[in-house]
Amino acid sequence: ISKNSQSSSILEVTEKHLEAREDSLKVGIEKVKVSKLDNIFQMYYKKNEKIFLKIDCQGYEQKILDGAQQSLKNFSATTFCFVGINSPII
Repeated sequence: ISKNSQSSSILEVTEKHLEAREDSLKVGIEKVKVSKLDNIFQMYYKKNEKIFLKIDCQGYEQKILDGAQQSLKNFSATTFCFVGINSPII
């Protein structure tokens, strides 16, 4: 958990984060259950319905997409926009 809650992430705070926002320093730890999207997708997916998936997870996006390979096959179109300290805008 970061002092600035918007910077909280599963990932460690780096020097780049601290340079960008001094209040992104770690002030605590919280245990959370992590599941692959592929493992929970069927609980929410309804066939023939449009799907909107927004991923905003402070730098962990690629790991989420890696765990969603089967689920993403159910999307008719995808648009990716990565914005962050270590990510170019795509």
